[in-house]
Amino acid sequence: MTTTDTRSQSNAETQRRFVSEVWNGRNLDAVPEFLAPDAVVYDPTYPDPIRGPEEYAAYVRDTLAAFPDFRVDQHAVLADGDRLMTHYTLSGTNEGPLGPLPPTGRTVELDGTAVLRYADGRIVEDRAFVDTGDLRRQLGLSFPAVLVTGPRLVVRAIRGRS
Repeated sequence: MTTTDTRSQSNAETQRRFVSEVWNGRNLDAVPEFLAPDAVVYDPTYPDPIRGPEEYAAYVRDTLAAFPDFRVDQHAVLADGDRLMTHYTLSGTNEGPLGPLPPTGRTVELDGTAVLRYADGRIVEDRAFVDTGDLRRQLGLSFPAVLVTGPRLVVRAIRGRS
């Protein structure tokens, strides 16, 4: 087995453990074991890049607050040295707020892929790809629904301040 093969195998196993322990096991204390201090994560459902283990743990915490039964099922992890690609399904029921939006009570199931780069056995870059339009549809947040919900949220915010 070559060094690249060994590194590929090790990184793929680390990726499987990361999802199992952090996401499905809800062990946020383990995040620094899997993410490098300078790691950058790009998620199309999040407004800004997520930088470092501390921000990533907060991101996981926010996701689990919005979807308490959130689960990641990895179908494939393909590795070539320090580069990985994974195919997964995300699922959960929206029982907590999504930013300013109240919970919808709807269950979502969403396929996604991620392209990751590892260094020294930890994630340094993660680029996730999911169909955000499908996510909005499953949550009932289509454009017409936002036209109805948006003004109500503004009124609630104003009333809450007075």
